[in-house]
Order: sequence, then C-alpha cells, then structure tokens
Amino acid sequence: MIAVLASCVLGLALYGVLRPPVAVSATGAPHTEELAQAPDQGSPDGENQTGDLWQQGLGQTEQGNWAAAIDDLEGALEQSPEIPERYLLLAQAYREAERDDDAAEVLRRGMETIGAESLELPLKAVESTLEMPEDQRTCLDTLYHAFADGDETSFSAALEDWENGQRVWDSEGKHTQNPLWVKTGNLAWDGERLWSDYTGTSLLLWGTSIFYGEISENVPDGAGSCATVHTWYPDSGAVGYLRLDGQWENGVAVGEVAFHDRCTDAADTFTTYDMTATLDGTAEEVIVRGEVTMQLPQNGAIHTFQLTFQDGALRQEPFRNGVVSCSAHSGCGVHLATGDDSFSMRYQDPYPWGRESPYQEPWLFLNFSYGY
Repeated sequence: MIAVLASCVLGLALYGVLRPPVAVSATGAPHTEELAQAPDQGSPDGENQTGDLWQQGLGQTEQGNWAAAIDDLEGALEQSPEIPERYLLLAQAYREAERDDDAAEVLRRGMETIGAESLELPLKAVESTLEMPEDQRTCLDTLYHAFADGDETSFSAALEDWENGQRVWDSEGKHTQNPLWVKTGNLAWDGERLWSDYTGTSLLLWGTSIFYGEISENVPDGAGSCATVHTWYPDSGAVGYLRLDGQWENGVAVGEVAFHDRCTDAADTFTTYDMTATLDGTAEEVIVRGEVTMQLPQNGAIHTFQLTFQDGALRQEPFRNGVVSCSAHSGCGVHLATGDDSFSMRYQDPYPWGRESPYQEPWLFLNFSYGY
C-alpha cells in the first residue's frame, strides 16, 4: 500500500474617499451623498468666503459638474488648508476631470501640510495609476476582462500571468518582488484607473485575493466572485487558487455559494474540488451545509470522492474506519483517509475578505491522504 499525501486547500481569497460616481439619479445627476456629508468647517454662520466656496463646490459635485467645481474647491482649500476633506474632494474633482497629476499634487500637499491618514490610500491610488508600467497595466486589464467574461480558461491564464509578473528571478535563481510593479493592495481597478473608495462593479485587490463584482466603498457588497491564490509553483509558474462565487454583504460572504479549487496548469496532477455550500451569514462564514466532490487525477484516471458538511462539521457517514472509497470506479482500491482533526475542526471560509483566516494554515483546510 502506497500512501500519497495530498494537501487539498479550500481557500479563495479600505477605505479612502476618492472614487468615481456610479449611481445616477432620475435627473441624470450623479449621487455624491457621501461627499455632501463632508463638514463645512468655516465660520459658524457659514457666510464667509470659505463657507460660500465650499458649499458652491459641493453643489457642483452633486450635479457632476467636476470642472466647474474645481475653482470653488481650490479657493475653499486655500482658505482652510487644515481640513482633510477639502484635499480629498478637490483631488476627486481633478480625477473626474482627468487631471490625475493635479490630484496627486494636491494630496501630496495635504500630506505635507496636515499629514492626515485619510489622504494616504487615495494618494496611493492616484500615484499607482500614474506610475503603473505598461506590462502590469496589461496584466491587470486582462484579469479584469477575464473575470468579467466569466470564462474559466481565460481567467486561469490571466491569473497565472498576474502572479508571475509580480516576481523576478535573480542570478542565483531566487525570486523576489518585481520592483517595477506598483502596489495595488486595497484598491479597486475600474478598467482604466485605481480607486481607493469605489462603488459599483469593479475589480478589487486585497492581499492574495482578487474580487470581481459589486462593491461599495471598496468592500464586496453584492454578487461577485473572489479568487485567492494559495499555492505558487515557481518551477512551472503554475498557480493554485480557490474561487468563491456568491453574494456578499458588507464584505461577508452569505447564503448559497460555490467553491472551486483549481490549478492554472491544465496538465496538472493536483487534486481539485467543487463545493456547493450555505454559509451562516455571520462574519465567521461557517459552512452550515456543504456538498463536496473531490477529484484526484492518477495514472490517466480521475478518482472521485464525495464529502458532506453539516453545521460546520465533516459528516462521518461516508467514512468507514476513517476512509472513503472512490465513487467513480468500483473496486479500484483508491481511497481517501481523514486527518487527526478532520471530524473535530470547525469548517468555515478559510479566506474571508479583508480579514485574517480562521486557520493558522488555511491551505490545509481539507488535508487528506490518499491510499492505493
């Protein structure tokens, strides 16, 4: 009996004020309620020049008249350079008027003048957009469209290119972070530019996770798909990842979802699996029900195993003496054996968005050995 250990991973795996308006009212004017809530910190009676300019600028942004708003917002900022909101709104007006260089300059000035933390991520979004090299932009745009099109083959190839583009090899054969690529973490890509507080349908990046779908202020909030890279094979360039398709509410995956564990190498011999599941709706994202089909390619054959989760636990019924046999080939002798903690651990989404994994080693979420 030859035992082969296979680690099966169930893992797929913000703020700011700059974002393009995406919702449009019945009158055709973009909604900018969040910006309108920015406090007017001029004099109490609001009648001095600063107050007038700020209110006038807000009024123009509420109507989507970004170019017209710039003069008012520039004047309001000059009168009250200690207020972070004025740098942010002016920078957004510049970006909406396609003046990203000016947006970066005003945010840098704000950092030098008041050093507000709220300016850091918006500045990163503008600078990364301006400084992104062409090859990184191409990879990001290809990934964006592959996600949007929903084709698994195209997405797999785009994800592999994106992951490998982030690394470079030195003369000793060791890989390091590509120093030419800009940082994109905690930012949304709308197909043209990076944003720190986007609302709409976009590509969102965080750590090793990439989300495409409906987001609100750079947080998944609606239908979408999230892929988290859990393994990279430097010799072949292949990437292992888990994709989670479903619905999110304020960054939490809820209700009916589907997990798909894949490797970008089409000729791989790695175990893959698919799970349809129901999550409990809490931030823990516990799997209250789940049906798993695991597949192990071996010697030209694909062996299949069926597992079930209930109330956050792996059900023991399919297992006999700790093993479950292949369901695809009667009497083939291939079986799956559980680990020591397989029946005692609590099963939940190992890669929640924007939060630490509940597992110390999430790539070992499903860790079984195979016997022949």
